[in-house]
Amino acid sequence: EVMLIIFSYLDEQDLRKTAQVCKRFQPISNDHYLWKKLYQSVFEYDTPLFRTENCNFDFFTREESEHHNPWKESFMQLKKVGENCSPTINHCIIRSSSGVGVAVCVSGADADPRIHHCDIGIYVTDHAQGTFEDNEICRNYLVDVRVKNHANPVMRRNHIHCGRDVGISIFDNGLDFFEANDIHNNRIVDFEVTTGTNSSVVQCEIHHGQTGGIFIHEKLLL
Repeated sequence: EVMLIIFSYLDEQDLRKTAQVCKRFQPISNDHYLWKKLYQSVFEYDTPLFRTENCNFDFFTREESEHHNPWKESFMQLKKVGENCSPTINHCIIRSSSGVGVAVCVSGADADPRIHHCDIGIYVTDHAQGTFEDNEICRNYLVDVRVKNHANPVMRRNHIHCGRDVGISIFDNGLDFFEANDIHNNRIVDFEVTTGTNSSVVQCEIHHGQTGGIFIHEKLLL
């Protein structure tokens, strides 16, 4: 019971890693209650949602699902846009208020989604791209927009504000193009760039960061 309480503070990536530590941790980190709580806090659904075919998702109860831990499997299916994927997402609300941080992860070469007019939090990594325009990006638990590891998104006319951490964080050789975004009132700095990044920022309004506006450090180009 004590271990379950401790593990309940972990995000989904850490839960998956702890399962590989030892045999004792494996059943705890795969506990149905932990994954159900995490799934409901992030996606706000009461029933697991699964991809049944391309562009089609259906709800299945725990009893109907063929997966050992349907909450965990559903979480993994819903969270990531992977390699060679180029979906178009319009007028959706996709927000994270949990320890997971941003609610959409775009990862891998040739991942190139187009996301417009959504309420969202974004993590772009591992050579992924993507075009994000006219979105409301706000009030995420961690960073509102995170770009790393040679990812190269294009972000235009987004409203990025009131994050509980940094508004935009670019690091580990992230590449990006920001144009005409309104970035303000994030809890720490509004815009942070670090560690070999190469950012292009054009006609953005960056103001009223609660700790600072722009934070630049280590080797980078801006």
